[in-house]
Amino acid sequence: MWHWVLLGVLLGAPQGEAPRQPEKVTLRRGPALNVGVAEFRYQGPEAKAWLAVAVPEMLRQFLGRIRAFRVVDGLEWREAAKAQGVEAEAFEPADLQKIAQGENMYLEYVVRGEVVVQEGEENFLAKAQVLHLPSGKLWREHQATFGLRDLFGGLFRLMSALLDEWGVHLSLEDRNRLGSFVPTHSLLALEFYCQGLGLYNPDAPDIALQIWQRALEFDGQCAMVHAALGKAAYRRAQQLLQLAEESFQRTLAADAQNAEAHFALGVAHQAKGRHDMAEMEYLAALQSNPNHLEAHYNLGVLYLQARRRYNEAATQFQEVLRIAPRHVNAMNNLGVAYYHLGYRDRAIELWQAVLKLDPTNTFARENLERYSGF
Repeated sequence: MWHWVLLGVLLGAPQGEAPRQPEKVTLRRGPALNVGVAEFRYQGPEAKAWLAVAVPEMLRQFLGRIRAFRVVDGLEWREAAKAQGVEAEAFEPADLQKIAQGENMYLEYVVRGEVVVQEGEENFLAKAQVLHLPSGKLWREHQATFGLRDLFGGLFRLMSALLDEWGVHLSLEDRNRLGSFVPTHSLLALEFYCQGLGLYNPDAPDIALQIWQRALEFDGQCAMVHAALGKAAYRRAQQLLQLAEESFQRTLAADAQNAEAHFALGVAHQAKGRHDMAEMEYLAALQSNPNHLEAHYNLGVLYLQARRRYNEAATQFQEVLRIAPRHVNAMNNLGVAYYHLGYRDRAIELWQAVLKLDPTNTFARENLERYSGF
């Protein structure tokens, strides 16, 4: 799988000359060197899509540290370059040479870059070839190897080699800028995302989960991090649920009357949509402890939502209110059961009672608006 970056170095030179080293340029003030990102294509698995974001962003920020660079690129980068105080010109990649000639300049040298995913999709080989465009001959080639957790270091080494190849002399001020370079929050989020990918183990995802949560501290809107975190967290939740289920089954093997184990096993079954088994466990919990409030409540919710057995649901919520008369969730749900049984006035009284206990209860307010027109 390949990822391409095409950079053009625009230097005054007559067409047709033999390959030569570009002029020595001291970057101080004003546009001394034009760098154009003409092409960046991403091909590969979705998990590596961050390269398509990280590499162009890295180029923008790297070049933005040297204010003398003029970033020449497509329209989508124009505003980003201006925001960094970098002079920007916009054109389509296919028009690169044509526009350069129109400015009485000639695109003489091109840098073609490849980033290759290597063994285990955790190591990368970045190559950069400096080509002489008129003759098509290779002038120089550089490469840098880096891992998932060394993305930025590897790209910086490659870019530094390219600057040396072009004979670019940086001022002391520019060198200090680059030496103190700190990626933006979005890049730091991507770096932590990469670390998480490198350390992710589907059977033990805790370390990756912690790293991806750290990534969101830098960029809470990063879709790739949210997707990876959500997928891993769901898998971890399933593992914990399975572990809990097995533990409660062992508890019941040793103590068949354990109400808490029956209740917890019912919760696990209900979470997996096994409603018959959940009902059986809740009833077993209530047989061992008739005053188990949570078992009554969950059984009522099961009857109300999954079974539409409104009479039985009402009975369970009434038992909850016998144990805890101010249980607002049971009052809300009992109102819903009453409404479906045709006891509209009782339902309205319950929802109004909930709002007296909790004026901010949106569930009761929505029920009143939906079912009674209040």
